[in-house]
Amino acid sequence: MSEPFGIWVFTAGMYVVHGKAARLNKHGNISVGVYKKILAELRGSSGTVGGAGSSQGKKGKYFVGKVNGVLGVWKRAGGKRRPTVKPILIFLKGKPGYRKRFPFIRIAKGIARRHLPIELDKAMDHAIATAKRR
Repeated sequence: MSEPFGIWVFTAGMYVVHGKAARLNKHGNISVGVYKKILAELRGSSGTVGGAGSSQGKKGKYFVGKVNGVLGVWKRAGGKRRPTVKPILIFLKGKPGYRKRFPFIRIAKGIARRHLPIELDKAMDHAIATAKRR
């Protein structure tokens, strides 16, 4: 059996980002459990009800394909009367563009500039005061 993300999907320079419908953990990532569910279903592993390889004839919850020209892993939703799909993982042909949310380096440099000399003096005073004389 071939892998669900075959050569036809990934080429050099492609990236994967989470879609709007992906459930994220507190760190902003998709959990390992969700990845395992997706992979198990796409591979048609035993133990997944209605997976791609099941003999029940049902469509799996997840699939890889293009929807409105966007390649990715999609989740079926809605039901029989109003079927919809939601983006879980999106495959990009170029580097994703992220904006800075928190100026970490600038803040860290400012704190270090203010506190490092004072803390270094304290540490040196303590080291000299507690040093064993030989």
